[in-house]
Amino acid sequence: MTVLLDTSVLLTAYLGKERRHDDATRLLMTIGTGSEGRVVLCDHVVVEALNFLNGRFGRRDVAEDIGALYFGARSETGWDRLHTSPGTLDQAYALHLRYHDQRLSLTDCVLIAHAQNLNAKVATFDTAFDGIIPIVDA
Repeated sequence: MTVLLDTSVLLTAYLGKERRHDDATRLLMTIGTGSEGRVVLCDHVVVEALNFLNGRFGRRDVAEDIGALYFGARSETGWDRLHTSPGTLDQAYALHLRYHDQRLSLTDCVLIAHAQNLNAKVATFDTAFDGIIPIVDA
């Protein structure tokens, strides 16, 4: 099985004052052991996380840590990087329109498309994924 990381877990783990910080840290440590399978970090999740950090918090330290997870993936964490192809982005856009009433972001829909294509679970705290794809939660 493959586990895709959602922005909610990354930000909650790296922003220490978040309500579910301990849950997120524990979840990353658990999936980091490989117990749930291969861990994958998607390019769109990294973009969303870095944009959020810069725009809302200005936290360069956290941005560097999260950026290192992607740009240093495999060598430091053992996690794989996942680049979104034009076909997967087209699929995500169709999902975005399909689930418009649920207010899923395009990044959420990119994760759903990757999860469908890879038969993967998503590690998330976002309940908007419920009933759409399998999730891994703390």
